[in-house]
Amino acid sequence: MSIHRTPRRRWGLLGVAAAAATVAIAAGPAPAAFAATGHPQTGHAGRHHVTIASDADSGRTLTLHRGDRLTVTLHSTYWTVQGSSAPAVLHEQGAPATHPMPAHCVPGQGCGTVAASFVAMRKGTADVTATRTTCGEAMQCAPAQRDYVLHVVVAG
Repeated sequence: MSIHRTPRRRWGLLGVAAAAATVAIAAGPAPAAFAATGHPQTGHAGRHHVTIASDADSGRTLTLHRGDRLTVTLHSTYWTVQGSSAPAVLHEQGAPATHPMPAHCVPGQGCGTVAASFVAMRKGTADVTATRTTCGEAMQCAPAQRDYVLHVVVAG
């Protein structure tokens, strides 16, 4: 497992663009650039960082700082997000949002995303978990495809 640290620096106009992209991701399906990277994406909104994690980040450990925000975007509407294992450390902001994409999808495939947003509240550790049993129409998931877990360390 690798630890991904969020950089602390000024982003200027890039920070504004990253914040706008994060809002767009939280509101709708994640663009391919986030889904294809294989690593959490970080941006800057005000004083705090915004990190986007996806399917490829399952099993990884992510380090946040108090006040930082995290959006977990999973690329199937069959995911059910259980939330944070330690809400006092990593607090979920509202219910997960499901964004189906029926225009480019065969019915029953689960095309779309499920996104959940969190804020780092205090020092400690928490896991963000999600599960699914279906990976397509009448198709059960293989054991390795059923569970999602992102380990989060909140540093001071």
